[in-house]
Amino acid sequence: MKTPIIFFKYIIIGISMFLVVFSCAPKISSTKVTPQNKPIFYPKYADTARIQFLRAFSKSTDITPKQSAFKASILGEEMVFEIGKPYGISMAKGKIYICDLNSNKIVILDIENKTFNSIQPTLKKGFAQAINMFVDSEGFIYLANPLQRVISVYDVNFNYITEFGKKVNFRPVDVAVTNDKIYVVDIQNNRVNIFDKTTKAFLSYFPNSVVGNDDWLYSASAISISNNNIYITDTGDYSLKIYSLKGEFIKKMGNIGDGLGQFSRPKGNAVDQDDNVYVLDAAFENAQLFNKNGQLLMFFGGPYKGPGDMYLPAQITIDYDNIHYFEHLVDKRYKLLYLILVTNQYGPDKVSVYGRIELKEQ
Repeated sequence: MKTPIIFFKYIIIGISMFLVVFSCAPKISSTKVTPQNKPIFYPKYADTARIQFLRAFSKSTDITPKQSAFKASILGEEMVFEIGKPYGISMAKGKIYICDLNSNKIVILDIENKTFNSIQPTLKKGFAQAINMFVDSEGFIYLANPLQRVISVYDVNFNYITEFGKKVNFRPVDVAVTNDKIYVVDIQNNRVNIFDKTTKAFLSYFPNSVVGNDDWLYSASAISISNNNIYITDTGDYSLKIYSLKGEFIKKMGNIGDGLGQFSRPKGNAVDQDDNVYVLDAAFENAQLFNKNGQLLMFFGGPYKGPGDMYLPAQITIDYDNIHYFEHLVDKRYKLLYLILVTNQYGPDKVSVYGRIELKEQ
């Protein structure tokens, strides 16, 4: 028999799950921003550093070439465009894609060509309002649109291809693709839906469970896939839950609390090729790094005081393919292994780029 405590927890989570995912009030801080005048490491000492903050993007002038005074005198000052309230993020082929909740557009930072653009993707009817996104190995772009209740798909130039999910009656908040399957986090039905990549047909879902079990999803908010495992942030259960590609429950990491390895408001997660897991926490305003056994290795970020800190972080992604665009920013003593990109919904650094680093051989 299920206890009243469990039912009470489920009712509260059901009422508040949209507030957890879609709205968080920013904290007011009078702390002055300190300029970045030397490398920012985590941990802070160079001989133990594993993460280096590389740079941030918040507006068009952070990426576009600086306008000359002569050009400005002839053509007038160029307009400056800002990233409003970023959430989902992906990177592919020299471009950073960001879901901007303020404008309901996708901001595209083209690192290769140094351009800043924004696109409002279309649906069969109206426009997409995406919270999260995924770019697959073929360059197809998938958007999770919770208000329209569909996953929409586009080519590399954001030409509309198709949309799916209406018949399932779900509310998708994140999406990931691997092999021949599409995995969609469904916050309405407390589960992950699996679709066929080619036909977009609904195949199955997980967990097939009940409230109170460890594998139950109270308020799933983010998904990552690595090495045949699926990692789900369960904001409502203050944990990260791991499943197989078939949806078999493996284990969970973390619990509620304010100590090391615990969570208060877990959001996005990302997994590297060695199954090390990064989990953002919007309350702690940091990222915690765990190994594959669930042991806490380190954390980085923290409430915003200057570059490298975070301000209501929402989503995180790892990229191995575009490190050459940022290698010149890495301290010369280190080798850049991969990029870690984090969106901050408030503050001066809307997209922060970190590097996973290791000391070069002497």
